[in-house]
Amino acid sequence: MTVHSIGGAQQPPPGPDNRRVALVAGGAGGIGQEIAEQLLRDGMRVAIGDIDAQRAAQVATKLTAVGGDVIWVELDITEQSSVSRALNEVTTRLGPIDVLINSAGWNSAASLLKSDDVYWRRMIDVNLLGGIRITQAVLGGMIERGYGRIVHIAGEAGRAGTANQSLMSAANGGTIAFVKAMAREVMNQGVTVNCLSPGPTATPMLDQLIQYADDAAEMVASLRGAVPMNRLGQPQDIAPVVAFLASEGAGFVTGQTISVSGGMTMT
Repeated sequence: MTVHSIGGAQQPPPGPDNRRVALVAGGAGGIGQEIAEQLLRDGMRVAIGDIDAQRAAQVATKLTAVGGDVIWVELDITEQSSVSRALNEVTTRLGPIDVLINSAGWNSAASLLKSDDVYWRRMIDVNLLGGIRITQAVLGGMIERGYGRIVHIAGEAGRAGTANQSLMSAANGGTIAFVKAMAREVMNQGVTVNCLSPGPTATPMLDQLIQYADDAAEMVASLRGAVPMNRLGQPQDIAPVVAFLASEGAGFVTGQTISVSGGMTMT
């Protein structure tokens, strides 16, 4: 098999039609949908994976207007059997997965004293273990082929901590640590692992969180005030950075957590 040398590292070319295959977990969400569209525009073949199969199908249908190959699969990252079925379907229909974007998540604000074991387990299972589970599922194939890009989305709560979101902060912080460790494990095998950390971003998930707030207007004002640029982020702010980390040009970038948060975190 012919390989291309990029910066001294031997990496195989993409498939016969010269397009990488990307799976976007949580691809029916606000950020996930925007990422999927960006990857399509960049010439990848894209699978929308989401627990909401109906919404995933709608997003895939919408994105066909962009051009290229886009499919949808039902994907629950908290269930190993669902992950296995989804990956088998993507591989059968599009080819081996070169790029994994994990934008799946669940959020619900609650103080530690007002939460319980059920809440803790769901928060950790979706926002930490789910990402670990799907990474493990794709990693072996990436290593075998000598190429892979893995990008996790983990909010700024994982870096700075957020009041009434201690479990989300713990899960996001765990994801950030996991990304660093995995990057070290596979950095000489053609696979990069990175994390993007968004600040408060205008998505349906945030809308739902605001809906249950005692004072929605006050909450929105507080979120905006926490961002030095004095506005909420948009999915369009996130997608181009993820697309770079998922690109062949980012082969020398690994183990990084990049904030896209309007200046909330500066390192």
